[in-house]
Amino acid sequence: MQNIQIDPTLYREAEAVFAQLGLPMDIAVTLFLRQAVLRGGLPFPVILPDKSASPVQPEENLSQKDIPTEDIPAEDDPAAESFGWMGQLFEELLKETESVKAECEQENEK
Repeated sequence: MQNIQIDPTLYREAEAVFAQLGLPMDIAVTLFLRQAVLRGGLPFPVILPDKSASPVQPEENLSQKDIPTEDIPAEDDPAAESFGWMGQLFEELLKETESVKAECEQENEK
């Protein structure tokens, strides 16, 4: 187990976001770290903001029709899994990440 120092305000803000997702902080941090290891870097692009672009207000500029849904299975689709809370989803993603990592390691050994 490792201890890290995080700005208390940032921690509380992130904790509130994860709580809305039903995701405990430890699982969120573990998910981030596993993805960083799997991808060999940060699991998202790090770029400087475009100062000429105006900030987007999703509630003003997006509607439900703007959200792509073609990759989301229908509720009655037998392939669709149901998760009781967001933490279960992320736990499943962590298992899948470990499985993919193991497969990659097996391929590298050949």
